[in-house]
Formats: sequence, structure tokens, C-alpha cells
Amino acid sequence: MKRWFTILLLGLFLTGSASAGTMSEYQLSPFAANTQALLSLTFGDQVAQAKLNDREYPFYDLPGYDGAPFCGLDDTGGFGQMRLSCYTVLVATETHEPDIYDNIEPSGVAKCALSAQAAQTQAEKDLQSLGITDYSFQSISAYGKLEHVTSGYRVAFGQLLNGVPVYWAAFLHQDEMDACPESNRIEVSMGDSGLVTLSGYWSSFTPSGHDITVLSQQDAIAAFAAEGVQANVAELCYLLTGRPKATTATAAYRYQNRFISAADGTILQ
Repeated sequence: MKRWFTILLLGLFLTGSASAGTMSEYQLSPFAANTQALLSLTFGDQVAQAKLNDREYPFYDLPGYDGAPFCGLDDTGGFGQMRLSCYTVLVATETHEPDIYDNIEPSGVAKCALSAQAAQTQAEKDLQSLGITDYSFQSISAYGKLEHVTSGYRVAFGQLLNGVPVYWAAFLHQDEMDACPESNRIEVSMGDSGLVTLSGYWSSFTPSGHDITVLSQQDAIAAFAAEGVQANVAELCYLLTGRPKATTATAAYRYQNRFISAADGTILQ
């Protein structure tokens, strides 16, 4: 009920039926996931045997195992992101191939007892066990069309900040020689035997500046028009910009791949 109430309020705000609100600028930092929950998801009843490996970041595996199961919390990539990785023993004992295009079930229904709804529900529970609550469901795909592979579902979630999505500025990806951030997104794969993989990038956000009064959606559309962009809708969001060691989230409106400041309508991208 609380979640639906939040969505209703956001909808009123975006359509201009509610009074204008305020938003802040934020600094990004790597998300501090619940390590014990990550270990439990990864190793199950073998969690007591998991050992910390000698790496630049916390990485856990089992003695005597060459490969899965293992998990990691990698904050070395910069841009205020934590790379979460969880590969269970099912990676080694079953044949899950969600990345092969020809293995995707066009019907959206996998050839397993697990349903798409049950997969999404369980994936959300797994995220929440890690301390992740600021997310939105993005997609679910069924896989296992090919013979001799295991069927299952892959569920994707995107990060939200104060109920609105976050997007990375495109110019951060223009120079292939420079490091660039990945989308703040987590994918979860699972089948009848349980969780297979959980991986992706997530951030924490700390307010860093004064609140700004947000333009109405109608004013945002007019601001886009003034720049020659004929937008029929404007999505309230945060635009993530900066350098590997200093990244900020700025309140913005988005139309396709164009962004304007949510404060004054100036072009951001």
C-alpha cells in the first residue's frame, strides 16, 4: 500500500496536478551491501566455509573450488559505484545461458516450473536482503529455448533516487580510452533450483547542496521546445555526471536522450 501511495503521489507531481516540489543535488559513493546476506545468497548451506580471498576488494569463494560459487563487492571502478557479483554453485552444476540471443524464449515463458511472477518476486526479496530498496522493475526474459540447456528467468532492476530513475550522462562514454560508468542496474537469474546469478552496479547518494524548486512538467516541455526539441512528455530524473572520484546526481527532466535542468530548464545534454 505504501509503495502504491508513493507512485500515486509521483504521478500527480509529474502531471502537474500537485504543487511543485524540491530536489537536491547528491554525491555518489559505492553502495554498502549487506555482506552476510550476499554470502548467504551465494553459498547457501556452505556459507560457513566461505573464505575471504586476497584481492583489491572483498571477494569470497570456497576452499578447493576453481570457479563458482563466489561473490564480490568491488568498489575499485570509481564513479561512486559498487559492483555486486554473486555466482552460485548452479553456474557450475547446471547450464544457464541467458546471454545467448537464440536461447531466449519469444513467448516470455520458460520451460520450467518457476513462473515469471514468482521469479520477479523472489528476485526482489533477494535485492531487499542486500539492503536494496530504491529500485524499479525494468524487464524479465525467459531463456532455455535451445536444447540441452537449463531454463529460467532473468529479471532486471534499475536504481531509483527518491522515487525517480537515474541516468548516466552520455558524454562520459565518448572516449573509449577512458574509464566510464556502467548503468546502475542489477540483473538476477534463477531457475527451478534457485538463484543462479545476481550482478550489477549500485550507488549510495548523499545530499550535497541546497534544494532547488522543480519546474512543472509543462514548463519542462516548454523549455525543451525553446531548444528546438518537440517533446510531448518530460520524465523527471537525476542525471549522473562527473569523474571517477567525484560524481554528482543533478535533478533533470529527460526526453529521449536529451536532458534539461529541473531547476531552470537549461540544457544539460
